[in-house]
Amino acid sequence: MWTCSDCGTRNAGVESCEVCGAPQPSSAVVMTKPPPGPAAAAPRAAWPEPPAAPQPASSWAQPASWAEPPAVPQPASSWAEPASWAESASWPEPASWPEPEAAAPPPEQVPDQPVTLRRAVAQPVPVQGIPRTRRRPWLVPLLAIVVVVVGAVGFRAVATRSDDEEPGPPPVAEQAQVDPVTTAPRTRAASTPVDELTPQYQSTAPEPVRSVGVVTVADGLDPAVARDVAQVFDTYFTGINSHDYAAALSVYDPAGIVNPNNPKSVAKFSDDVATSYDDDITLRSVAADTTGKGVLQARLTFRSRQDSGKGPVGRPAETCTRWDVTYVLSQPAGRYLIKAGNGASNAPC
Repeated sequence: MWTCSDCGTRNAGVESCEVCGAPQPSSAVVMTKPPPGPAAAAPRAAWPEPPAAPQPASSWAQPASWAEPPAVPQPASSWAEPASWAESASWPEPASWPEPEAAAPPPEQVPDQPVTLRRAVAQPVPVQGIPRTRRRPWLVPLLAIVVVVVGAVGFRAVATRSDDEEPGPPPVAEQAQVDPVTTAPRTRAASTPVDELTPQYQSTAPEPVRSVGVVTVADGLDPAVARDVAQVFDTYFTGINSHDYAAALSVYDPAGIVNPNNPKSVAKFSDDVATSYDDDITLRSVAADTTGKGVLQARLTFRSRQDSGKGPVGRPAETCTRWDVTYVLSQPAGRYLIKAGNGASNAPC
């Protein structure tokens, strides 16, 4: 037996495959039954035939005969050849053939002549639409006379106006004019007096303080400090004179001799100055504090008028008193406040 290499079918004793018809290859292995040996006592049964191998599924089977391919459709043609040409057809002959036109006679031969070249001269083209004017030689002198007369009248008007007007402030320099030739800007100088050209130097030092409200400031005090100190005592004495004791107490330091937050202190202060009226107030000096209670010491002099019985200690019946008092000022929040006294003297007016 041998196995077909094309379809895998086992064949017995034939030279071609029983299924596909392929010839037996020369290298095929033929399986035969072994011959009986000399020691065999009885013959063996025949070899069982192996089951036929299943044929592999093939997606293509060879047809019994090849069919003719379908005819390729011919493309449509816009011109169809007639079935047969009519041999009997004849073209109609014309009645008469036209005579050919006579050929034009050849041009006459002209003998060669010398050629003269001439230069084209441009002719002036007349300008249309521009009317010609008649020259007036007298127009130029007339214009010159008019210009001279107008200039003389304008100069006289300017001179008369400048004589009549009062001298005012110096004029501002005119705008720069551009020279049409050099294109460099030029400025006409203004008639500024010589004194005004001299630079004026101003001092940067603050101006001295003469007075702040009802307080007069003595000469020689530092304006930067004297103004703030005088403002404190202007509030103080204005509050007393107008009986606005809350305003007068607003310049006292609560940690000092009078506490504006203490009702007893407020009541005693209001009773002491209830009939007072102060004037002739002068800030005499401002210096650094030496008591350790504040930052500055301010010395003031003033005159007070009060009812009898409200006078100074030892002279209660006095109604006019001259005072010389030195106050100690603190500065708890950047503002000067009255904190204590550092000496006081008084005398009757």
